[in-house]
Amino acid sequence: KRLSLQQTTCMHAWEIVQHYI
Repeated sequence: KRLSLQQTTCMHAWEIVQHYI
């Protein structure tokens, strides 16, 4: 279940980036 964890991290990172912009 490593893919799921990686995908979740990517989604969270995108959310943080959007908030940062």
